[in-house]
Amino acid sequence: FRLGGHTVMGLIRSEAKANQLRKAEIMPIIGQLENPETYAKAANDAEVVIHCAADPSPKRLEIESIAVDFFLNELK
Repeated sequence: FRLGGHTVMGLIRSEAKANQLRKAEIMPIIGQLENPETYAKAANDAEVVIHCAADPSPKRLEIESIAVDFFLNELK
């Protein structure tokens, strides 16, 4: 996508890890998968959203449900 001239954004949990994305020319969006308000603006501003994040915690199914519900029902 980047090579095609698109801006690529990636959700990351902390500023400390954001440089990993910046090095790959990915714009970091600091947020939490279980808190859609932390990435809602970026998602709504995007032409395309590809969800491939995963939470390794025991609450992963609950968190996935929150994220998928947002992507399916709240994106404009």
